[in-house]
Amino acid sequence: MNDEMLERARVGVQVLVALIMGLWAALPELTQLLVWLMVADTVLGLMVAVRKRDLSAQVAWTGATKKIGSLILIGVAGLVNPHVQGIIEINLVQAASAFYIVPELTSIARNAAILNVPVFVQMSSILRYFQATSGETPDKPNK
Repeated sequence: MNDEMLERARVGVQVLVALIMGLWAALPELTQLLVWLMVADTVLGLMVAVRKRDLSAQVAWTGATKKIGSLILIGVAGLVNPHVQGIIEINLVQAASAFYIVPELTSIARNAAILNVPVFVQMSSILRYFQATSGETPDKPNK
């Protein structure tokens, strides 16, 4: 009985990993980049909170729900995109991903600065590129 349960668990894990890998491969590259940036921002944010001795479940939950909400809206863009292709000339998923990359890059740079990690000079150029792509300007941030 134990061997059978272990085998079922192993097969279940394999199916889950295959499903996740298939879903990941189906994501556009900018959306994959956004997810990795979200992970990096979360790790840096936790490092800042630990350093400041200011871990807060409420702050963590607020940040996590904003990130999840962003990903849901990108999913909505993916649902709408096929229906507006003749009307608008942009890929809504790519545009939404670029839009949400801007605050992630900004937060990563801010957290790195708080940790006294030097931010490479090209980071500001990368940030300006994604700001232009998303329609955000430094004086009018999108929230």
